[in-house]
Amino acid sequence: CDWSSDVCSSDLDGRLTISDPTRLMLHLFSGGEQPAPGQVDLRMRIVGALVNPKGNDQGLETVTILNTSDQDVNLGGWSIANKAKQKYVLTGVIKAGQTIAFTLPVQVPLANDGGIITLLDDKGLKVHGVSYTKAQTAKEGWTVTF
Repeated sequence: CDWSSDVCSSDLDGRLTISDPTRLMLHLFSGGEQPAPGQVDLRMRIVGALVNPKGNDQGLETVTILNTSDQDVNLGGWSIANKAKQKYVLTGVIKAGQTIAFTLPVQVPLANDGGIITLLDDKGLKVHGVSYTKAQTAKEGWTVTF
């Protein structure tokens, strides 16, 4: 555990103490490296969605993604998919530790009566997915958080 003394330490008997399991897990699984096949990619997370904007929804719905890692991530070829598996292809770079909100086109609507949102990497593999209910979208203009 030599990479960060504020996350873990060992005593004289060699016992390991984990003070921040979340940071340790993120380091082990994301640490700037691509996850191995079958491992969950914890670097990128869907953290919010404006599913029911005020007024007309078309072209105003957004999905917010968080880069949890210490590395910038190129989103070229990644996509956001709705419940109907309609996809919006992403472009750009998300800086380390930052969020970015993507406005979905009218061809990729988010249903106000509940649905799912999936983040896919450039190989089309699921990186993260969330679901929301009709009750969560009842208030116009409010962002659903995940």
